[in-house]
Amino acid sequence: MLVLSTFAESLRKFDMAISKLSKILNPDTLETEQRAARISNAKSGGIKSSSWNYFSVQEPSTNSCIITTVDIPEILDSLKKDGFSLGINLPSELISEIWTFANRTLCYGNNDPSLGFYYSEKEQAQTKYGSIFKMGDYYKKTSLCPVIKQLGNDPILLKIAARYLDSEAVHQGNQLRWNFPLESPIHEPGQSPQMFHREGNKRRVLKFLFYITDVDLCSNPHVCVRGSHIKKELFKKELSPVYRRREYSYQEITEYYGYQNIVPICGRAGLGFVEDMRCFHRKASPGSKDRLTLQIKFGVKD
Repeated sequence: MLVLSTFAESLRKFDMAISKLSKILNPDTLETEQRAARISNAKSGGIKSSSWNYFSVQEPSTNSCIITTVDIPEILDSLKKDGFSLGINLPSELISEIWTFANRTLCYGNNDPSLGFYYSEKEQAQTKYGSIFKMGDYYKKTSLCPVIKQLGNDPILLKIAARYLDSEAVHQGNQLRWNFPLESPIHEPGQSPQMFHREGNKRRVLKFLFYITDVDLCSNPHVCVRGSHIKKELFKKELSPVYRRREYSYQEITEYYGYQNIVPICGRAGLGFVEDMRCFHRKASPGSKDRLTLQIKFGVKD
């Protein structure tokens, strides 16, 4: 009996060795299993026990892609022609993980580090601080979310950025932000959300944006101006760069670029798109419900 037991144990170890060797010789099999494990972990919210411990989630490999169903040539063509492109979406299970992170992590109201609050306690926090929040930012805490951290190193996003920028692309940061509806919108000098602007006239920067909540026309979606990254003559109206305005009204943009080229981007949670930041755009405060968006930024390596 002891001999049979020893033989069975030896046979089991031999089978395990053959299995490992097979995965090494066939990396596609190993990648498939890793992807399945990653999706399974995302669906479970990364919670390993009844006592919540979000940051104990095993971080996915930075060499793997979590965005796979994209047509890179089509995206690059749209970027070059229009200045932005749709079709870069996140799976629902990963959106759920980002949503969980956003609900269980402290954010800060109105760009003020002293106004920290949890999203579920926003009303109580506004009463406590005597302030109305028009936004809530997570700042550098986004690096604590495995999905967001992996997106900054995602091979597909890096490939799109490198090909479009025609240079080695460098991850320049993330932004996870709540925008809240206001009964009486506050317009700060130089930061009016109803005005169109661009992030510099010559800087080569790409931003990938993902909706973590549903965004419709009532939410005041992100708006891009098709072709404005190429057609820049609007700036020639200015007498001097010193007096160059950074914002333009809806009427000015419509008169110059045409109404048909003003494109509001609406969609369900998970919708993603990429934008050349030289393209005119705007994002107003939500009209009726809270909006959560994620932004991943890439630039050119110096």
